[in-house]
Amino acid sequence: GAFLAGDTGYGTKRTEWHNTLMVDGLGQIARENSPFSQWAGMPYDRLDRIRLTNTWLGSLVAAGTAVLEDAYPASLELSTLRRHLIMVDGRFLVVLDEVSASKAHEYTFYLHGDREPRERGRGRWISENGGARLCLQSLGNPKAAKVEPTIVETQIYPGPPRPQQRGFHLELGATATRGPPRCSAPSRCAG
Repeated sequence: GAFLAGDTGYGTKRTEWHNTLMVDGLGQIARENSPFSQWAGMPYDRLDRIRLTNTWLGSLVAAGTAVLEDAYPASLELSTLRRHLIMVDGRFLVVLDEVSASKAHEYTFYLHGDREPRERGRGRWISENGGARLCLQSLGNPKAAKVEPTIVETQIYPGPPRPQQRGFHLELGATATRGPPRCSAPSRCAG
């Protein structure tokens, strides 16, 4: 009965205002800071490749994979950007981001919610809302982590957009120092 995570809602659209990844500070939408038509100008054949696949719904487990590499600028040369999701017993959600690219990138993970998350040890954060609790455990080693209020520009009032706080966000940064895997013994890497 309580929200634990959510995006910023209405107003102008920016990728970092959602529970997703930024790559080198670049987001998923073609027209950042646009209240509407953020995908305008992107070819439909590219938009069609952004999809949900490997979906499965059982009595205790739900799963799916978001195929997202074509949502990001082609200049990033992302060969794979997949978000794998599995929910067990309606209580435990595992999110695994799988990324590969031909060059190194800075990746930033965002988690938004109504309540401010508190750090509880290396790579672990807790956010509580009413009787509900969200625990985020990073399985990697974040290069940087910070929690801040999320300030968005809303257009719910007459006149120009106004800044408004819409909860808090946790921002985790990581660096991929190399592109695709390399092999020091090519004869063992064939195939």
